[in-house]
Amino acid sequence: MLRLASSTRPLLLLWDIDGTLLNAHGLSVRAFFDALAHEFDPARIAAVRETERVPFAGRTDLGIALDIVERAGFDAAASESLERIRRAFAVFPSLMRQAAERESDLSVEACPGVLELFSKLRGDDRFVHGLVTGNAPETAMLKLGLAGIDTSWFTFGAHGNETANRRDLPRIALEEFRARFGPSDDVNADDDVNADDDD
Repeated sequence: MLRLASSTRPLLLLWDIDGTLLNAHGLSVRAFFDALAHEFDPARIAAVRETERVPFAGRTDLGIALDIVERAGFDAAASESLERIRRAFAVFPSLMRQAAERESDLSVEACPGVLELFSKLRGDDRFVHGLVTGNAPETAMLKLGLAGIDTSWFTFGAHGNETANRRDLPRIALEEFRARFGPSDDVNADDDVNADDDD
């Protein structure tokens, strides 16, 4: 979690998702490859899935997708590839939901204490909650919902479709926070962001 303190504005709490708020138990990894196979040669995507260990932890969805597409032999930087990735992101949440319904032994679960914590924070206007996650927005909201976490808590944030570099995310979220609440020079960042376990 990233805590941004200001003497004149609410305390901004930026939350990571995977491994911090919830565990997806590998469901998103399966669905991620399936989504890319919708837009790229399924056989080549499957070959990457079966023969290469593509790292997901601590990365953004965009960074992971570019990596897989390149390993599959496509020009990841080409505008056509980027458009295909964008379309894959659009179908990814529905594929993950289907996987969650199909794989009865797997589920998305809130991490211990998370639901209780948010229950205690409810109605406390000293805090504003945002996300800093490697997940694209639609996927982030789906995971939170499946874990029983109220998505209305998170009114903004930085997501994994915005950049291939996860280190950019806190800056992006802070820029949005400042745009909403006004510029300030007295914001102190206590950066304790956990890398997403799934993505």
